[in-house]
Amino acid sequence: LGITKNGPSEVLAGQSVTYTLTVENATDGEVTNVVVTDEIPPEVNYTPGSSSCSAILNGSTLTIDLGTIPANTTIECTYQVEIPDNPFSIILFEDNIENGTGSFTTTSEQGTDNWSISSTKSNSPVNSWFATDPDGISDQYLALSNIGPLTSASELSFWHNYNTETAWDGGVLEVSTNGIDWTDLGGAIIQNGYNGTIEVNPASPISGQAAFTGNSGGFIQTIVDLAFYDGQMIDIRWRMASDEFVAGDGWYVDDINVNDALIDFINQACVSSNEFSTSCDEVYSLVLEPNCTLITWFEDADEDGFGNPDITFIDCLQPVGYAENNQDCDDTDSTVYPDAPGTGLDIDNNCNGQIDPAESGECLGDFNEDGFINVADLLMLLGEFGCQNNCITDMNNDSLVNSADMLSFLSVFGTVCP
Repeated sequence: LGITKNGPSEVLAGQSVTYTLTVENATDGEVTNVVVTDEIPPEVNYTPGSSSCSAILNGSTLTIDLGTIPANTTIECTYQVEIPDNPFSIILFEDNIENGTGSFTTTSEQGTDNWSISSTKSNSPVNSWFATDPDGISDQYLALSNIGPLTSASELSFWHNYNTETAWDGGVLEVSTNGIDWTDLGGAIIQNGYNGTIEVNPASPISGQAAFTGNSGGFIQTIVDLAFYDGQMIDIRWRMASDEFVAGDGWYVDDINVNDALIDFINQACVSSNEFSTSCDEVYSLVLEPNCTLITWFEDADEDGFGNPDITFIDCLQPVGYAENNQDCDDTDSTVYPDAPGTGLDIDNNCNGQIDPAESGECLGDFNEDGFINVADLLMLLGEFGCQNNCITDMNNDSLVNSADMLSFLSVFGTVCP
């Protein structure tokens, strides 16, 4: 017997939200005295009479008595809650690691291991950042740059799961205001901080430091107070370090958020019965400002201002590494976008579906082959204007030199051939 709870991960202040509870008896026998209890968090208000199944609200506990569920049967119940108009979150940065590396950079100061995106474990499906814990010296950095400007209310929030060699390998969180000098952020952590100290060990890059080490027991949320950096732009990095002996699993980091006020809640539902132990599931929700309009953003991996129509992210704030339009025809090349100038490399720079003269590797327009498209070439075209056969200055291969060729030539006039 199991339960699944579904609901939105982001909600708007003042919005009505529907949650769905799915209880499944996957056994070949009936299950008796099945009861669902759902704790309504204090941040929201249950909508009376909204449950599709018979329910009783006692205090903050919503109880649904399903009685006996036959073999191989699924029952679905829905109900609604109202999100108050205030308070709501003010987001400076957020990334759920579902759309590539974004604005993160990875480096390795020692060893060959480095941070990478993994689908092995995550807080929100399906990806997270991961740094392995090898049986050799490693010093791995995951950096996030140019966050801010911060205020006295700014906080960093992230979910992480670590399992390292206790007291010998682990991770720390660091901050910089200039990208050069780094300071440990452990003293600013206000929730789920460092849980141990790395043994003094010349083989450890973080010897003697407080750190996240050992086993976190799953994903936990760490919150850091950034008020000290009020008015500043900062860089943040997650640093995973290991010595040269025993290996562990590593460090997973997911759902990273920098905000001026994080308003969120967790809504958990459990199911019990006579035959099985209690099973629970929960939904995490972030409350956004009420005038937020959810927009579909398009990944801009090559940072040319034009997005990839095939990779999207829906949010009211523009995520780092995304564009509002979906007009890029090659998001791996920053020289390719609508109306882009030609590069003379035989690629469709301007996304019009063809290789234009300015884009051609032949450097069309350089009639005298001196590497420049200039007045000398213009005079050659004018001298052949009206030519109808074997024309040197025929730009479009139609065996004629006319106004169409003149327009093509003028579009590349002044070009220095590659």
